[in-house]
Amino acid sequence: MKVRFRILVPLLLVPVLLAAGYYLITPRLVLVNESESSYAEFVIDLPSSRVSFSPVAASSSATIFYSQQGRSGESSYSLRQSGRQSIEARFIYPPGSELGRVLRFTIASDGSVSLD
Repeated sequence: MKVRFRILVPLLLVPVLLAAGYYLITPRLVLVNESESSYAEFVIDLPSSRVSFSPVAASSSATIFYSQQGRSGESSYSLRQSGRQSIEARFIYPPGSELGRVLRFTIASDGSVSLD
């Protein structure tokens, strides 16, 4: 019985530790919609990839993990509502370590977008 326990515990622990490590070190984008409006799409263009949240429900939040960009530079985001462009803006993707980086975008009640 002790031998089984010694084998079983590491086998169960390894996947849990790997999943926790992945969650903690992988960069991610968080979108929080604090408004009562729904949107068709929120797109973020990073230095070497593009991420899309679609659709964006009212009073919701969502997270997407993305691959490390390997470089900094100009990036942009756009918010689209019912076939029309609502907001488009640029920001600088910061240099430095990307391990555990969180870019949090918030859609306020008036429809404006902020990067926290």
